[in-house]
Amino acid sequence: MRHLKLLGAVHLEDGNGVVSGPAAQRHRLALLALLAAARPDGLPRERLMALLWPEADADRARRLLNQAVYVLRRALGDEAVETSGDGVRLAAPDLTDDLSAFRQAVEAREDRLAVDRYGGAFLDGFFLPGAQEFEEWTERTRRELVRSFRSALRRLAEARALEGDARAAARWWHRLVEDDPHSGPAVLGLMQALEAIGDRAAAIRVGLGHGERLQADFGAEPDPDVAALIEEIRSGRRAPPSERDRLPDEGKPASDRPADTANPTPVGSEPAPRHAPARDPGPVRNEPPSTGGDRPGDPTPEAGVSIGLRGRGRALWWVLAPVGLAAVLMLGLLLRGRPAPGEGSPTVAVLPFVNLSPEPDSAYLSDGITEELIGTLSGIDGLQVASRTAVFAIDASTLDPAEIGARLGVDHLVEGSVRRSAGRLRVQATLVGVSDGFPIWSTRFDAPAEDVFAVQDSIARAVARALEVRFADPSRELRPTGGTRDHRAQDLYFRGRYAWNRRTRDGLERAVADFDSAVALDPRYARALTGLGDAWAVLGFYDYRSPDEAFPRAQAAARRALAVDPTLAEPHATLGYASLYHDFRWEEAESHFQRSIALDPGYPVARQWYANFLTAQGRFEEARREMRLASELDPLSMIAYTAIGWVSYYAGDFETAIEELAAAAQRDPEFMLAHLFGAKALAGAGRLPDARTAALEAVDLSGGSAIARAALARILGQMGDIGGARGVLLELEGEGAYVPSYEIACAWVGVGELDLALDWLERAMSERAHSLALLRVDPELVPLHGHPRFEALLSDLDL
Repeated sequence: MRHLKLLGAVHLEDGNGVVSGPAAQRHRLALLALLAAARPDGLPRERLMALLWPEADADRARRLLNQAVYVLRRALGDEAVETSGDGVRLAAPDLTDDLSAFRQAVEAREDRLAVDRYGGAFLDGFFLPGAQEFEEWTERTRRELVRSFRSALRRLAEARALEGDARAAARWWHRLVEDDPHSGPAVLGLMQALEAIGDRAAAIRVGLGHGERLQADFGAEPDPDVAALIEEIRSGRRAPPSERDRLPDEGKPASDRPADTANPTPVGSEPAPRHAPARDPGPVRNEPPSTGGDRPGDPTPEAGVSIGLRGRGRALWWVLAPVGLAAVLMLGLLLRGRPAPGEGSPTVAVLPFVNLSPEPDSAYLSDGITEELIGTLSGIDGLQVASRTAVFAIDASTLDPAEIGARLGVDHLVEGSVRRSAGRLRVQATLVGVSDGFPIWSTRFDAPAEDVFAVQDSIARAVARALEVRFADPSRELRPTGGTRDHRAQDLYFRGRYAWNRRTRDGLERAVADFDSAVALDPRYARALTGLGDAWAVLGFYDYRSPDEAFPRAQAAARRALAVDPTLAEPHATLGYASLYHDFRWEEAESHFQRSIALDPGYPVARQWYANFLTAQGRFEEARREMRLASELDPLSMIAYTAIGWVSYYAGDFETAIEELAAAAQRDPEFMLAHLFGAKALAGAGRLPDARTAALEAVDLSGGSAIARAALARILGQMGDIGGARGVLLELEGEGAYVPSYEIACAWVGVGELDLALDWLERAMSERAHSLALLRVDPELVPLHGHPRFEALLSDLDL
C-alpha cells in the first residue's frame, strides 16, 4: 500500500517510508495533489498544464506533463495514473490519501473521525514558483478544508456542552481556539466552559489575551461579546454551576472517552503542535498559564507572557501588555542567576522572522531583519551564533525547539514576527530556551519604519544581556560590520539579498538593481557593495550573463567594499572567485581565499570556493578537506553538501561521486545541481540510461537551463542518439542569447565531433568562460588530451 499525505507536510509514503527521488519532485507531488482532489473523475490535460507549467508553451507543457505521468507510473505502477482521451485521473486502488479520507468523514458527519484525520493545513509550506493559478487553487482548497475542520471541532464542543460535560467542552473549545485564535465565538465558548468548571481566572486570561491579540495583529478593538463576558465574570453576576467537580468521563461509554489523557495539555499553557496526530486534547487543569517565569527560582514578571499559540508548528509568543526595552533589560538582569543550558559560551540561532505585513511583497523585510540580527549578534564577543544559511535552510515550522536546537547546535532561539503598515513597524521578538521550549523573555517594539536600526539594536542587546554576555563597551552602537544608517538603503539591501538567495536569473537581476540603488543612497554601504559583487559573480557562474560582463563588475564592487571596510572577509572571497573563474590567476585567487578565511574562519562560502580552486588545481585531498569543512560550518547548505560529490567527480572517482550526489539528491530532490553532476558521474561510470534520467531531471528542475541541456546532449551522444544530441545543441546555438561555450564543447566531445569541440573551446577561451578553470581535470575532455590545440589552451591558461 502507498499513501499520499496532503494535509500538513506533503510527501508520498510506501512500505519502506517516505518516497524520494524523481517521483517526489515538486511538480509531480503537485500533480498527485490535483488528481487526488479531483478523485474519481480527474482533470483535463489542458487544465493540468495551465496549473502546473503556466509559463511554458503548449508543446513544452505537454512534454513535461507526459514526463511527470511516466515517472509516477514507474514509481507507483503502470495503472497508477490513467490517461483517457484528454483526461488524466488517479486510478491506483492501493494509493490512499488523507484528503479523501478527511472529506469522507466530513460528508458522513463523523466529526471525531474528521478531526482525527485532519493532519494540518492542505499542502502546508508547499508552493510552485511562478504558478500563480496553482497557488490560488491551493488557497481555495485550504480554506474549504479548514472551515470543515473547525466546524467539526465546534460541533464536538457544543455537543459536550449540551450534555453538561463542561470539561470535555473546554478541551474541544481550546483545540478550536488554538487553530483559530482570532475567532470571537470560539473564545466565548472556551471562556464559558472554563467558567462553568470554576476556573474564572483562566476564563478572564483567555478573554484578555484574545483582545490583545486582535489589537496586536490587526489594530482591532476587542470583541464586544468577549469584553462583556469578562465584565460579567469579574462582577460575579454569573452564578456558578452546581457540578463543577464531576469527572468528565464519569458514566460515559469507553467510545466517548479521550483517546489519550496521559499527557494533558492545560488551557493557558504551551499546547502541542497545532496539527499533531489527533487525540482528545486531554483534561483541563485549573492552573495558571506557564511562562518563562513559572519555573522554580525564576522571577514572575508583572506583564507576563500570554497563551503560547503555535502557528505552523512553531511557537509565537505574545505579550499581554506592551513591555518597553527597559523592562526587557531588567528581566535580563533578573535572569543572571539562571544556569546556562550548555557549557562554554552561550549559543543562539535567530530563526527567520514571520512576515505579518499586509503587503504580499514584504517577505524580504522579515528575512532582512533576521539576517541583520544574525550579523549584529555575531559581532558580540562571547556569543556563538548559527549562520544565516543554516537557519534559513532548516524547516523550523515542523520542529519543536529541542529538535531545532539539536540540528543547529544551539541552546537558545530568537524568533518573532515583523509587520509594516502605513509607515509604522511592529517587531515581536522572543528568546526561547531549547531544553524546555519556554520563553526567557518576549517583547514587542512599535516604532516608525525609519527607526528599524534602534529596534534591531535593542533586540540584540536584550538577547546578549539575557544570556549574560558582557559588552566590552556597553555604549557602542551595535550593527553588523559594513552597515549603513540610511533605512532606505538598508531596505533596498534587504530586497536585494532576498532576491539573490533565490538564485534564479530574474532574482539575480533584481538583486543587482536593488544593490545598485542601495549604494546610490549610501556609497559607503560596504555590505551592499559586497552583495552587488556576489550577484554579478553568480550571474557569471551560472552563465546568465557573459563572463566579460559579469566578473569585472563583481571585482569592481568587491574592491569598493574593501576600500570602505578592509576588515570584511566576504569581498576577498568574491575577488578570489573572479580570479579563479575569469582572470585565471591562480596564485592571486588562492591568496584572496586564504585572506578571506583568515579574516573569518567560520565563513563557509570562502571554504567552499577555496575548495573549488583546489579542485581546479588537481589538489583533490585538500579540496575534500575544505569542502567538508564548509559543509560542517554550514550543515544545511545544499551547495556545500553537493559539492563534496563534485570534487570526487573531478578526481575521477565516479562511484564515490555517484553515492555522494545521490545522497544530496535524496536530501533535497529539488536541488538541480545534485542531479546535474549526478548525471555526469553516472555517465563517467558508463551508466548511461541512468545518466539520461538524471539529466532530464536537471533540465526539468532548471527550467531548461543551457548547462543542463548541454549535459543531456553529451549523454545522448554517448548513447548513440546522435540525432537527438545534435538537435539539442543546434537549438542551443540558435537561441541568440549568450550560450555556455565550454559546456557545448563538452557535448560535442560526447557526439564524437572533436574538431568542433575544439572550436567551441577556443571560443570559450576568447570569452574567458569560467569553466576553463577546470580544463585540466575535467573528465569529459579526456578524449582531447594530447591534441595540439588542446595542449595550447592548457599552456595559455598556465595549467
